[in-house]
Amino acid sequence: MDSLQQRTGTAAGLRLQAEQLIKDPAFSIEQLEQLLQQLQLLLQQPPLQPTADYAAFLQLNLDWLQALMAQLTAHKEAIAADMLELQKGKRAKRSYSQNN
Repeated sequence: MDSLQQRTGTAAGLRLQAEQLIKDPAFSIEQLEQLLQQLQLLLQQPPLQPTADYAAFLQLNLDWLQALMAQLTAHKEAIAADMLELQKGKRAKRSYSQNN
């Protein structure tokens, strides 16, 4: 197996682990960070020979990373919206308690 095939397999494994990790609502940011750092180190290794296949490998990982970032942004926005609702409820409860 050549270096690009090994990198492709390793990258696919790291992406799968990251995807499985974020399916858990209480996932560990530290674990995700470690997986993404491993992927970053893998992608930073220079190719033995720059080819169209290597460019496609990098593009695939970039596309995956952009999709992951979009998913994490959606999670963050959902959490922020929930926190706003909680704050509104606390304010309403406090206002009701003060007026009654």
